[in-house]
This record gives sequence, C-alpha cells and structure tokens, in this order.
Amino acid sequence: MGLVCLALATWLGCEDGEGERAATETTASIGKGFSAALRADLAAATGLTVAAAPAAPAPKPPPNAGEPSAPAEPAPAPAAAAPPAAPAPAPAGTPAPPTPAPTAAPPTAPTAPATSPTPATPTAPAAPATPAAPATPPGAAVSAELAAIKLKLNEGWQRDTVAPGTFSFFAPGEGGKNIRFVFKYGFEEATAPLQREAYIQWLGSTKTMSVAVDRQRGAAWFLEGTNDSGEPVFRYVITYGGRLLVCSGSLYKQGAAAALRDLRDEIIMQAKRICESMDL
Repeated sequence: MGLVCLALATWLGCEDGEGERAATETTASIGKGFSAALRADLAAATGLTVAAAPAAPAPKPPPNAGEPSAPAEPAPAPAAAAPPAAPAPAPAGTPAPPTPAPTAAPPTAPTAPATSPTPATPTAPAAPATPAAPATPPGAAVSAELAAIKLKLNEGWQRDTVAPGTFSFFAPGEGGKNIRFVFKYGFEEATAPLQREAYIQWLGSTKTMSVAVDRQRGAAWFLEGTNDSGEPVFRYVITYGGRLLVCSGSLYKQGAAAALRDLRDEIIMQAKRICESMDL
C-alpha cells in the first residue's frame, strides 16, 4: 500500500494543497471501481477519503395492470377558420350596380310522340286498261231496222259506238297508240240483185269490190277480193225474207294494223264469225 501512496504522490507532482485536492478528486474517481477494503487501505495510506461508487438507481416498478391508465390528454381542437372579411362599404353617393334581370329559358318545342311507321299495304299491279271506244256521233241514232239485226259479239267488241251499223275492236299498237278495227253490217241496197252470179257482177259494176274468192259458208255467201282502192276486203251475204243482209270489212293487211300480224289475224277471224252469226 506504501508503494501505491508514493506513486500517487510522485505522479501528481504538486503542492500539498493542490496535490491533496487533486489527489482527493483522483482517488475519488478511482475509488469508484474499488472494493470497500481497498478503499479503506487507500484512505489510511493517503489520508484521503475514497468515495464509494454511487448505488444504481432502483428500478421503477411497473405500472399496476389492475389500475386503469390515466386517459390520454385530448389533442387540441383546430382553430376555427376566420370568416371572410366583409367588403368595404362603397363611398357615399356611389350608385349601386344594377342587378341583372333573370334570363328566361327559351321555350322548348313540344316533341311529337313517336309513332311506329304503318307498313304499306301491297297493291296488286293494275290490269292493262282497255282502250275506250269513241262515243256514237251526236244525232247518229241507230234505226229500228239496224237494231233488229242480231249479232253475237265476243268480249271486247262494241256495237254502234263508231257509227250506227258498225261493230269494232280497239287494239293497242306501237307507241301507245290504239288501232281501231271497224266492220259494217246492215241491209244491202234495194237495187242489188238477189241471184248470186248477178250480185257478184253488180259488185264489180258499182266498184264496190272485185270478187276473187266465192264460197258458201252455211247460209252465207263468203266473198273475198279487193275494193276500188286495191285494199283486200271480205263480204258475207245472207238472203233473208227477200232481202240481202250484208256484213263486210277490210282484211287490214295494210297500214299500222299490218304490224300486229297474229293479233290482227285473230281479230279478223273473230270479225268473220260475228258476220256468220248475223240474223233477224
């Protein structure tokens, strides 16, 4: 222990007052790690008191689980927002700005209710129109004598529409123009002979027709030839009660009717049958 004291005195190298104070502070700091016996020896040798190491603070007891913890302090409420500053009053004498009048909304046009389209009704194609025949000329009344003659007309034929003592048929031609087929019926002139050969000669002498074909068809004489203009014609003659009934017409082998061909032939054939049906 003497060596320890000598070493401390030598290391400090100071006067008694200063050395004692420094030695005291040194030993106090050193003595913190010594045991109680060593501190006593050091104090006896140097005459200094060696402070013991401070005791460790006692551990803080844990909070009692059974006791409720203190409520947490509520957070401070946010400061309320400051109201907006009021506008500065207008100086005296300043007119107030005009208040705009409310603009009326434009009127809305009424919307018509939607209706479902009505399906168009299909129409049947129109049948071709039958050409209308011209009316009987005014004042051309049919005599009782002509009205007494009987004719068997086929469908589409018309009697006494062109003139009294005629029957006719209208057929569609080229360019939409109607072609009229007209035939005559009635009593022969009173000067005509009743004998067949004499009658044929009479036709020639009056330039009514030049006979090229002479046939008997039932009760009728069938004659065919040309008229004074060279046009092919036919003629049916029937003797009835001492008078001659005549039915005649063109064969329509010239002009616009000739272009109809088969239709023309059918119309001529029907006209001849109508002549054969002539009766009183």
